[in-house]
Amino acid sequence: MQLILPLIVFIWYLPPAHSQRKKREDRVPWQTVVELQRIFREGNKRALDIETFTKQAAIRQNEVAEIKEGPGLSFIKNIQK
Repeated sequence: MQLILPLIVFIWYLPPAHSQRKKREDRVPWQTVVELQRIFREGNKRALDIETFTKQAAIRQNEVAEIKEGPGLSFIKNIQK
C-alpha cells in the first residue's frame, strides 16, 4: 500500500500525452469550411486582378503622358505633385 499510493499520485500528475486544447462545442461542418476557403481564394484572386489592372492603367497613363509631353516630363510632373 505504501508503494501504490505514491505511484497513483505520480500517475495522476503526469502531463497527458494528448492535446489539452478544449474542443469547440460549435463545430463547423467541413462543407462550410471548404466553401469559406473557396470564397477567400476567389476574393484574393479578385484583389490581385484589381491590383494588376491598376498597375497596368498607371503604366498606360504614364505612356500616354510621355507621348503628349515628351519623355521624362511626366516623371518630373509626377514628382512635383
